[in-house]
Amino acid sequence: MPLIIGMGTGRCGTVSLSKILNNQKDSLFTHEFTSKPVDWSGPSPLPEMFVPHILSGKSFVGDVSSVHLSFVDDYIQNGTDTKFIILKRNREEVIQSFMKKTKDRNHWMEHDGSKWRKNKWDVMFPKFKSNSKEEAIGKYYDYYYNECLKIPSSIKYLMNMEDLNDESKVLDMLRWCGFPEPKFKKFHSNKGR
Repeated sequence: MPLIIGMGTGRCGTVSLSKILNNQKDSLFTHEFTSKPVDWSGPSPLPEMFVPHILSGKSFVGDVSSVHLSFVDDYIQNGTDTKFIILKRNREEVIQSFMKKTKDRNHWMEHDGSKWRKNKWDVMFPKFKSNSKEEAIGKYYDYYYNECLKIPSSIKYLMNMEDLNDESKVLDMLRWCGFPEPKFKKFHSNKGR
């Protein structure tokens, strides 16, 4: 049974991707492990988090979350049959979307909680030395997609966020995942959010 992992910086269509995957026959997919924060620098969540998925008896299982990038090597080295779907959105759109969504939070820089509020999601992001939160998000974006380039092309599928609303591109991605009867259902776009 392949483990299908969706990834992207966040604010790039990961919720829609999890819905598309979960809409397929005989599948069980979660988004961010159903809202349980996973530490970017912590141990691999593979054993603990995916046991319920594997025990579900479904033929297609996985999760969609930005944090999986930190554990790609663990997934590969553990001998799992893992496929990675990587979503990408325009850099400036991601930065502005995060700025809007996290007004009083900063997941991308170390801080003491005096300027920005501490938050349970802080652990899910790597930290960057920067002059501003906006700059730190930009560094995160650049780092994220540079690391994605290192994933072997045979096990990754690259997709732009806008492609999630393109039936032929979604069906192509689902066939690559191995779904025998892929079906398309359009979910809302994060454009402008």
